[in-house]
Order: sequence, then C-alpha cells, then structure tokens
Amino acid sequence: MQTVELNHDYAASPDALWETATDWASVQAAMRGLVRFHGLPDAPLKTGQVIKSEFSLFGFFPRSPWVMEVLEYDPGRRVLRSFEHGGPVKAWRHSLHVFPYEDGVRLSETIEVDAGAMTPLYAAWAGFMYRWRHGRRKAMLARR
Repeated sequence: MQTVELNHDYAASPDALWETATDWASVQAAMRGLVRFHGLPDAPLKTGQVIKSEFSLFGFFPRSPWVMEVLEYDPGRRVLRSFEHGGPVKAWRHSLHVFPYEDGVRLSETIEVDAGAMTPLYAAWAGFMYRWRHGRRKAMLARR
C-alpha cells in the first residue's frame, strides 16, 4: 500500500468547489484528454452507492472495468470517501475534503493505492492525475 496526499487551493466558495469536485459532468470535464469514463451514473453520489463503470486512458487504450463504492458522501461536511478497484488495482481508497482555507478554499485528498508489484506506478499515476485535475478545476471555477 502506498499513500498519496495532495492539497490544492482555490479562489472559490466551498460550495462551488464541492460541486465541481463531486459532480460527474464536472469530473469528466476535468479529466478530458487524460481519462475517458464510460457508464457513470446520471444521479448524484450517495453513501452506500456502488458504481460499476469503465475507463479508457487518453480515450485511446482499451476500456478497463472500475468499481467505486461510496463509503461516505456528506455534503454538509463536504467529505467524500470511497473504496475503488479494477484491473491490477486491488484497492484505491480515496478521501476528499473541501474546507475554507486562508482567502479561499482547500481540497485535501488522500489516495491509498494497492496494486501489488505495480503499486509505485499506480501511486505516481494518482499524483499526476489529481494534479492534472486541479488545473482544470481552477479554470472551471474561474469561468463561474
């Protein structure tokens, strides 16, 4: 198991960032060009939900199955925790928290990855992917 911890700050309201971070259409827009999702639900997240979907890296590579179990979805506290897995990834535990910070808002994420011998590669990918998303989210929030 390897842990990736990220903190990203935004000039936005906590509610605007929470919506951008947890809305499926916004997630897909933030990942455009890097990951293409297939089979995501139309409904909002909720605790106890199990989402079976597929993703394709860069929209080019073959689709891979992915399962996400929503362990906690609390809009009041702006906390999301999930247990995910698929392909060689045995466990992808993702925790996300949005809260006021200094003159804006912070999104704090912890990702715990277990992919056997490939764990370091997947942990590096997690860090890259979530930093990529940060830049896209900043642009999306600036347009609001």
